[in-house]
Amino acid sequence: RLAEVRNRSEALCFQTEKLIKENDEKLSDADKAPLEAAIAKAREAAKGEDADAVQSAHDALEQASHALSKVLYESQADGAGGDAAGGEPAGATTAPDDTIDAEFEVKQDED
Repeated sequence: RLAEVRNRSEALCFQTEKLIKENDEKLSDADKAPLEAAIAKAREAAKGEDADAVQSAHDALEQASHALSKVLYESQADGAGGDAAGGEPAGATTAPDDTIDAEFEVKQDED
């Protein structure tokens, strides 16, 4: 279990660092600081032998990563020119012409 948790934690550290680097110009230091601290904490916990501590640090990093994704999504929506408070989703009027709007139904297996 420890090896599995370490691997997931390290993968999340890598993904989060990549996300920070790819969006560096869009992020303030205040946005990056909690992520960098969570990455450091996750890597430090992974050096130990306590799987619960590694999992806890992983979960904290995951929450910080989700917060970053939200910030990026909001900044992207603001940049699209849409007004999220106007009742129409941000970016709805800037969709490319080749977008297909479809309805679907999820069917459950009867096994």
